[in-house]
Amino acid sequence: MSTDTTDTEITHTAVVLQQRGWGQRRIARELVISRKRVRRMLAAVRELRDEGHSVLPLPPKKRGSQLDALEPMIVAKLDEHPDITGVRLLEDLRTAGYTGGYTIVKERLRVLRPTAKASPIERFETDPGEQGQQDWSPYVIPFTADGPTKLKCFSFILGFSRRQYVHFGEREDQLTLQRQHIAAFTRFRGVPKEILYDRQKAVVLRREAHRDIYNPTFLAFAIHYGFLPVALPSKRPDLKGKVEAPFQYVEGNLLNARTLATKADLDALALWWMDNVSDTHVHDTTHERPIERFAREKDALLPLPAHPYDTAEVGYRVVCDAGFVRW
Repeated sequence: MSTDTTDTEITHTAVVLQQRGWGQRRIARELVISRKRVRRMLAAVRELRDEGHSVLPLPPKKRGSQLDALEPMIVAKLDEHPDITGVRLLEDLRTAGYTGGYTIVKERLRVLRPTAKASPIERFETDPGEQGQQDWSPYVIPFTADGPTKLKCFSFILGFSRRQYVHFGEREDQLTLQRQHIAAFTRFRGVPKEILYDRQKAVVLRREAHRDIYNPTFLAFAIHYGFLPVALPSKRPDLKGKVEAPFQYVEGNLLNARTLATKADLDALALWWMDNVSDTHVHDTTHERPIERFAREKDALLPLPAHPYDTAEVGYRVVCDAGFVRW
């Protein structure tokens, strides 16, 4: 046979010769190929005839993966925490000795827990230092020592770099709002020029004559730091999606699949998580790490004042005739 003869031509000739009654040894000598190859070609033809022929190419053979041995652990995790994310799962797999990448973990999760496609949302970007976004989200944390506790998560995010500050507390009042802003500004060592809010009473009191009436207490705070508060229309969470979406990241990677004993444990975890996970993960939209992108934003932020805003809690009491103060 010519060396230019294709595999298809060789297979065709072998099949025709077999139909004429030739044995595999004689076919191999005629085609100058091994009997093993003849046997393999004829077996493949029989299989196609028996099982059906398709013009589509055969699917690629699945390669082995480190995750194959760890799949029982992954399934157990999904049974215990059905909403566990790839990032959280990877964290636990690392402790089990997994040394592979994140992508194949995410792909294995898609297979074991298929999810529906999310509706597309229009994204908008802002220049460095131009915008921040703030919001609250309630959670019930099942502390093993303190018991189930209702907490409010304060979240603040810089629009350009996506650096995030989070804190869990029991209150959602004016003083807490101001104190957590100060903590966020201290973390970022600066203040964005405008900050987006929902219509919380601590920020905006009401709307009159087609304009928002802002809470004067909060305006005094904004004056001290020099930023512009912007209250968004009701029922439009998409307008501040940069802070809405990160709550899913908080739920999926900070709170998800954790066992915490006390509120102090949660506070310590939040501090560690901001520095080691939130700041350093590759953001899905920017495709950069927030801490690296922040390097291009920090100089555009408004500088902090020499002294922070006074958020001391003042209470008035009447002194009785005996000189005692009711507390």
